[in-house]
Amino acid sequence: MSMNKIAVGFTVLIIVVSLGIIYAVSQWELPKPITSPTSNEPTWVLLQPQKCTEIPWRKAWAEQNGKPYTEFPVASELTIMKSYYQQKGITIFDIDLTYQGGNATCLSCGCPEPFVFAVQTTQSDAARLAVSGFTILDNSNPEYFTGKYYRQSSAVSYVPSSDCDKLFSTQTALDELLGSKKDSCYIQAAISEKNVDVCANVYSTKAQHTCVTEVAVAMKDVSLCQKASNASGKDGCIASVAGILQKPEYCVQITDSTAKYFCEVGAKPQ
Repeated sequence: MSMNKIAVGFTVLIIVVSLGIIYAVSQWELPKPITSPTSNEPTWVLLQPQKCTEIPWRKAWAEQNGKPYTEFPVASELTIMKSYYQQKGITIFDIDLTYQGGNATCLSCGCPEPFVFAVQTTQSDAARLAVSGFTILDNSNPEYFTGKYYRQSSAVSYVPSSDCDKLFSTQTALDELLGSKKDSCYIQAAISEKNVDVCANVYSTKAQHTCVTEVAVAMKDVSLCQKASNASGKDGCIASVAGILQKPEYCVQITDSTAKYFCEVGAKPQ
């Protein structure tokens, strides 16, 4: 065999091996296709609109009915929303809204509205909705821990607060670094022990309000909402308890007029 043939063969071998390596590496970066038979099990996606942003189903209603966007019939919100997404081929198992609270001082365009829409759909449709601005519910994130749709669909394992005390430092410098993992632990412990005082160990103000809300709902006791540290947290807690118990009369305790309205909508007996 001539040296030229050997050189050519060696070059071809290098190219083949290189292509194989490139293919293998490229596969690491590709998302794995969902082949599990449970891939279409129900999952929740959430949408918290921003102020000054047109909500798609409201805009579609205005265009279809030749009416101003501002005349949208909010009393029929969920029915219209459900129809809007079903017409787009989205499977709807359930649909709801809840008062989320938020920063009461943020009133400019781009700030989040104080309510969250929730759609329960298949995982494949959840991915489609995520592209259009919805967030797929992540039970490990305290910011999405609240809401009756979470409580009805996910069991919280028993966690004693003493375990959290052992696992996480109480030093302020470490609290911020540990962030959501520590907060999640104490939130679950507070729910497990049905003890709202455990929520004082939660570092994040927003997660602390979530903790108070979850305990108040678990104990079906709206008076516990007074443990929240500010008006926004109390309003969100009251609305959640009112929604779970279907008691719109609790909503009169809410100070913010918008929050009170959405509380009444969410707490209206079905």
